[in-house]
Amino acid sequence: MSTQLFIEGDLHFHFPAHWGVRKYDQQRFYKRMGGMGLKAVDFLAIAPTDGGHLYLIEVKNYRTRVREGMVFKAELKEKEELAEVVTTKYAHTLRAIEGIEVYYHRKWWYRRFKSVLVRSHRWQYDTIFWTHVFELTNRQTSQTVLLWLETEDPAQAYRKQVADEVRERLPQEIPFVIAEHSAPFPENMKVITEEE
Repeated sequence: MSTQLFIEGDLHFHFPAHWGVRKYDQQRFYKRMGGMGLKAVDFLAIAPTDGGHLYLIEVKNYRTRVREGMVFKAELKEKEELAEVVTTKYAHTLRAIEGIEVYYHRKWWYRRFKSVLVRSHRWQYDTIFWTHVFELTNRQTSQTVLLWLETEDPAQAYRKQVADEVRERLPQEIPFVIAEHSAPFPENMKVITEEE
């Protein structure tokens, strides 16, 4: 099965080829809004199942890494601090998506052909990708906030505490999931480290 590869730090994310995926901070819209103080999740990924599902993915890697003989240790953030980072990036990403939608809706050709764009799954075209993102963010049951959290050990208690903190801050109907190398989610996505 062919995949799309995206790299975040030393993690290699392999998404199914038929998904729509963007590394959000590399998008032209995000770069233009960078000076506005908006933060962003790392990936937006659309799984085209059951009318589509949007994953807003934030990646945090607290594993010890060795590069060119130097050891880099990342300290775990306090659970409240990490929850605040995740929910702030989610909220800012939604605000930016609303701005992108306004940008597109100002164009006459977009308003005229939007119904055609909604039916297409040619994710490689930005206009089609963003049209689906707009539709899915307007249906809260069609999105999931996903924290990809790599730690040295399973740290199950920490993960549960972070999940509880995030759920308190998110709207109740928005699903939240923590995934990692040893417990991937969604199952179609594969993540490997640079060393592998």
